[in-house]
Amino acid sequence: MPQAFKRNIMIPAHIIFTLYLIFQAWLLETTNYTKKACEKFYRFIWMLMNAEYLIYPFI
Repeated sequence: MPQAFKRNIMIPAHIIFTLYLIFQAWLLETTNYTKKACEKFYRFIWMLMNAEYLIYPFI
C-alpha cells in the first residue's frame, strides 16, 4: 500500500537512524567493548527506539 506511509519522511529518517547506528557500533568496536562503552551503546539503542516512536505519528 504505497499510500500507507509518507516516504519523504520515513526513508530519510530511517537512513539517518541506520547511519548513526552503524557509527555507534563502530565506536563500540573501537573501544574493545569496555563496560562503559557497552552501557553507552545500550542507552543509544533505547534512544533510537524512542526516536522511532517520535516519528511514528508523522509517517
